[in-house]
Amino acid sequence: MEKKELVHTIKENLTRLPLSFGYLGAVKEQEENSNYNGISYKPGTVAALQTNAEMVGYVPKPISRFIRPVAAFAAPIPTEPTHQPTTAANTTTIDPQKIFTLFACCIPVQGASRSLICDVQRQHFDFIPNALYQLLTDNRQDSLADILEQYGADNATTILEYYTFLTDAEYGFWASPDELALFPPLSLDWQAPYTVTNSIIDWDDNSHFDIKQVITQLDELGCAALQLRCYSHQPLSFFEDVLLFTKTTRIKAIDLVFPWFQGLSSMDLVTLAEQYLRINSIVVHSAPFTDYIDDINNRLTRVVFTPEKVTSEHHCGLVFADYFTLNMSVFTESHHFNSCLNRKISIDKQGQIKNCPSMTQSFGDVAITRLREVLDQPAFTSQWHITKDAIAVCKDCEFRYVCTDCRAYTQGFNDPLGKPAACQYNPYTATWETAAGEEPAAWALTANEQNA
Repeated sequence: MEKKELVHTIKENLTRLPLSFGYLGAVKEQEENSNYNGISYKPGTVAALQTNAEMVGYVPKPISRFIRPVAAFAAPIPTEPTHQPTTAANTTTIDPQKIFTLFACCIPVQGASRSLICDVQRQHFDFIPNALYQLLTDNRQDSLADILEQYGADNATTILEYYTFLTDAEYGFWASPDELALFPPLSLDWQAPYTVTNSIIDWDDNSHFDIKQVITQLDELGCAALQLRCYSHQPLSFFEDVLLFTKTTRIKAIDLVFPWFQGLSSMDLVTLAEQYLRINSIVVHSAPFTDYIDDINNRLTRVVFTPEKVTSEHHCGLVFADYFTLNMSVFTESHHFNSCLNRKISIDKQGQIKNCPSMTQSFGDVAITRLREVLDQPAFTSQWHITKDAIAVCKDCEFRYVCTDCRAYTQGFNDPLGKPAACQYNPYTATWETAAGEEPAAWALTANEQNA
């Protein structure tokens, strides 16, 4: 039997999928049951899910997550889906011998209960039902006529409605079989010219290591993004001294995190950010008020005041929809490396060199061990290669390539491949399971503080 006949025979004997257009059907029900931090949102609304749609400064992803996002409250949440369903009327002119082809930058990602189309060029995504994902992958080389024949007349209206949605949203186009070779898939390889791309330095009143010496070593490694987190009061002159020193380095973006103190005003920080353009964000925790300023330096810098208290590195690792980041760099890196720890090196407040200050394993004291020496240790770099596709639950999540991971705090007694402890999203029900105003139930802060 020839290959073509064999394929036809197999397809004829396949159980036909119970297709139903779920964009405003099953997915609509998921919208109504979904919640994020007390805010009702529509999954089709990019602005509600992804307030950080555009890269801020030079930071392609959050370096660390330690407060509930404030940005979600800065703008009204749109009440209508990004794309409205349309009828299949305009599909009647499609040549049935043509094949639907996604634009190379529009990549489908399957989850347990629904899928995404991730547009890495326009930096947004849309939810689609898994049945549509199967059409886009299993039938990606089949003509419209072949697809309609395979799934039967009962599903024709649904399938045409799928393709109408995709063309209206500009996710793809119709091509002849001869034209397919002209549109190769986008390479998902990830490369970076830096030995280290990002770093966290923690500091408190008991810290005594030389920050400038650490920054010098980070500069030698090509570090592009730095986060300086303080857990005790430091005058603004402390940060100005560090910022002034970075002016001669290759560090492109700096995040500052420190507690509020009496007399500190928003204008003080706006002035600081305007003077030092490398500042990507300033987060002031333990403040008596909440404020969010994002119109600094042509919207490249943010200043956030939050009442939340950040007393130690154990507050890190939060997972919220507002921390989702979709761009080419994050999307491709997440396919091959850990979306938090890859190319990261950190210094905790005692001066210990770690993958992340929240992790327990130390690779030496920065006062006597050079950062470059630590990078030669396989035990250190092994954390870089834990992808979301290897992590329990995350591997079934449609957000796995746009979400930043946490390996410091995981479910299952600190299972190295466990789901992040602070993540409350359930990909099997497509819901956020933390109610409004409620702390994440899985957050293992107390246990980790005891084990530290």
